Amino acid sequence: MRSDEITLLVPIKDRELMQALFDAEVKYETPARDGLVFDSGEMHAYIDLIKYLSPFACVLIAYIKRNSNKRFVMTRKNGDKIEISGHNAKDTERLLEKGATISIKDESE
Repeated sequence: MRSDEITLLVPIKDRELMQALFDAEVKYETPARDGLVFDSGEMHAYIDLIKYLSPFACVLIAYIKRNSNKRFVMTRKNGDKIEISGHNAKDTERLLEKGATISIKDESE
């Protein structure tokens, strides 16, 4: 992961968030850019926060509102974990940090 990006881990079966990023023109890269392939149940997306902070935060907020059965856990560089739910776009922008990882878990499973 590069220092100017955030990593988004999304369950592969959940394509709604990836489609919302595409619709908002938030470009992301996958591990394939570095020749890596993950064989897991999660989609890894690397998002450049310098370019896409505001639209990414808005997409994330809309997704959180529509998916109350999901739990969003952000792991910061120092290892601290923050659960992000019920925040507006401005609050989420403040929580997002370069180098952090957001993992989305389905609480109903």
